[in-house]
Amino acid sequence: MSHIAKTIISHIVTCPNLLNLYRDKLQADYFPDVTFKAIYIDILTAVSERKELSPYLLKNKHGPVIDELLIPEFNEARAIPVMDQAVSDLVYQHTAKLFSDGCSDYLAKYHSGEIINHDEVLNSLSSHIIRNDEIKVYDNSDAIEWLSERVNSNAPAGEMALGIAPIDKTLNGGANRGQVMYIAGRPKIFKTSMILNIFTRMTINYSGIFFSLEMPRKEVWQKQYGIIEGKSFEFARQHNQPFDAYGEHMQLSKNNARIVDSKEITIHDIKRLIRMHKLRHGKLDFIIIDHLGITKKSRPNYSEYEHVTEVTRELKIIAGMENIFIICISQLNRASADRKDKRPLLTELRGSGSIEQDADYVITLYREEHYYRENGRSCPPAIQNVLEVTLAANRHGPQADYKFKVNLALGKILHELSPTELAQYGAALREGKSSNSGGF
Repeated sequence: MSHIAKTIISHIVTCPNLLNLYRDKLQADYFPDVTFKAIYIDILTAVSERKELSPYLLKNKHGPVIDELLIPEFNEARAIPVMDQAVSDLVYQHTAKLFSDGCSDYLAKYHSGEIINHDEVLNSLSSHIIRNDEIKVYDNSDAIEWLSERVNSNAPAGEMALGIAPIDKTLNGGANRGQVMYIAGRPKIFKTSMILNIFTRMTINYSGIFFSLEMPRKEVWQKQYGIIEGKSFEFARQHNQPFDAYGEHMQLSKNNARIVDSKEITIHDIKRLIRMHKLRHGKLDFIIIDHLGITKKSRPNYSEYEHVTEVTRELKIIAGMENIFIICISQLNRASADRKDKRPLLTELRGSGSIEQDADYVITLYREEHYYRENGRSCPPAIQNVLEVTLAANRHGPQADYKFKVNLALGKILHELSPTELAQYGAALREGKSSNSGGF
């Protein structure tokens, strides 16, 4: 155990912020060496109180042992898997020791005649094992306390607003940590633009990472410019337009927004990058992935179904373990090609079984205009630039339908359709259906 404990202490002495990733799993009692325990407590206190802690300060208190613990040429990326294994081993060995102590305690009580039945045996052993509180057990008093806080609070149930008011209203204020949302639609419908609208709005208040697996970061920035300024980046460049709103937005969200534009990335790489971000910046509220279908397979021999199943399951685990909200774009299969009504169905999601099982929310996107253009037909004005958004699956509340006016060139959501616009849109759809146009 001393070797494992030394590995952990060496890493957190060299990089104290590393403890942020493991503080919920470790306890001072896990370190049998008095010096290691004292060093751990000092680092934990400094990290908890967000105080600066240098090896020099530790050396002043604990002496030359700190020099022996420092890791030369420390690398954060290599440190995390080493720490993962060391912490897991330390917790396991500590639990095994508790169990052994429990057995010894039981035998002593048994020989003295104090324990006489199986229930008492289990209680005796569990009283030792449960000292390791890595897994917490809650009772009814915890439930009452939590519910009382929620009932008496004026805050919305949703922790994080997406920034699109009608959807946030249905979600009772927004989404929560630990939840996963999938956004699905045909190619060129508005999927990437939709999540960029959400990312741009959310990063004003929340820390997020946009995993752009298809589009280079420079294109992401240009599209964000169009969403924020309401004009294309090319127009602004050609006419020497000011970047006032864009600059102000980027200043407000500079500590919250991160972009990863790698095209060769597995779900395990995403997990590692999340932990690296939390190590370096100390906070992460949500991530967005564009998109599920082009994440790299963790095993080359996986079928598409096995790959999608692994990714959706891992995303749900990551959301819970890292306490973040996740949005991921999903593709559709070709089943709707044979249907007159092209609006997506949940059964048409690629890997729909695993997505429906692991998703908290599924949003589908549809534009009637797309099928007019695809068939070479003239699109009625009332149908142009209208995006249908359907909350097709909501594990925590009702389903809902929304219709938004969008600027396709800029990829910007403008507003929800007014009653007049909605009536005109419905009339145009019925007319198109009767004339067998627009994909009907």
